[in-house]
Amino acid sequence: MMIAFNDNSIMPFGKYMGKRMVEIPAHYLIWLFNQGCQHEEVRRYILDNMQALIKEIKGR
Repeated sequence: MMIAFNDNSIMPFGKYMGKRMVEIPAHYLIWLFNQGCQHEEVRRYILDNMQALIKEIKGR
């Protein structure tokens, strides 16, 4: 059974490996998603937070 990622989960790979998910820039997470991220927990975290990530990018 997988445990869902949350803001305090640690990014397991890439440019921001070792950072908490909440510390990773929204533009990077959306880029990662659009590139077809295959890591199930990361992808689910991005999907679950997509609205907030888009707002962050738009500065709202």
